[in-house]
Amino acid sequence: MDQQKGLNLDNNSSSQTGLTKDSGWQIGLRRTLPFPAKDLWRVILSPDGIRIWLGPGKPFDFREGSTYLLDDGTTGEVRVYLPGSHWRITRLPPDKTYSRPSTIQIRIIPKDNRSVLAFHEEQLPDEVSRKSRKAHYLAVIENLKYFLNSD
Repeated sequence: MDQQKGLNLDNNSSSQTGLTKDSGWQIGLRRTLPFPAKDLWRVILSPDGIRIWLGPGKPFDFREGSTYLLDDGTTGEVRVYLPGSHWRITRLPPDKTYSRPSTIQIRIIPKDNRSVLAFHEEQLPDEVSRKSRKAHYLAVIENLKYFLNSD
């Protein structure tokens, strides 16, 4: 493995961090936060919380099959909604690099009086999008912590 370039040179194949065989580019990020899971779920699903992690847009229903439209033209659909467990949605920004929607999964895992917040997004079009989404989720976590501390 060439550590400087992040390439796996075994068997003449190359792999880069975040690139998978089946679902393209992806990013996963987990952080333990000092808030109970029920409080984190309440915020994630609130209009303010959705603005923080997804973006500003019209309110939408969390039921499977519901669609959403954000102010920047991003669209998507709720694929799975299991309150207290996880949420899967698609996301298709108007950016021309996206030829198909990505899929976002949010999990909140209780851990005593804290919780683990996990974001996973797959089917990203390229490494640049992966890096951008990683920066996005890092900022989301900081904004959620600020929001919950001021709540």
